[in-house]
Amino acid sequence: MFREEDFVILHPEPICAIIEVKTNIRNSKKDLEKILVKASRNAIEVLRNKKRPHSPVHFFNGIFSYDTEMDHKAVLKAYKKHWDVILKDPEIDTPIMVEGTVSHMCLNPDIYFKKVYHGFGAFQTKQQAPAYFISKLFEHLKFKEIYGYDDWFAFPRDDGKKIDSIITIDLPEDE
Repeated sequence: MFREEDFVILHPEPICAIIEVKTNIRNSKKDLEKILVKASRNAIEVLRNKKRPHSPVHFFNGIFSYDTEMDHKAVLKAYKKHWDVILKDPEIDTPIMVEGTVSHMCLNPDIYFKKVYHGFGAFQTKQQAPAYFISKLFEHLKFKEIYGYDDWFAFPRDDGKKIDSIITIDLPEDE
């Protein structure tokens, strides 16, 4: 709709992915929490303003940083804290919240983060975290279906070795 160099204004309808790019995320859980909350609120706002707000939505919300010195446990704690902040916001209904929160993160070359069943997981890679991030974005955008390419040669096949995860949605106990 409007573009001036890196500044773009769009209607919410065509937006299916948002990526927050940072040069470096300082070794501060508090800084990462702020970045996560901002990214999630931006995506939730886009989802809220779509014309068909209750139709099935698959949204890619990612954070990509070239470097951070935070270990994966600190990143997972920051993610959990951001989840709790968003969850307590009375302005946000749960289905939009779940779909809009950050779903993928690449914060250094070796560790990739993504939503997993009822939580968020950290995966150890061998200098391939950026490739995982990009492959998941392409998968989300359905590049294979649209352009008919075979991605086996370009991107890793699995998610790497899962090294840790957190639960964001508490499941009811089995009776």
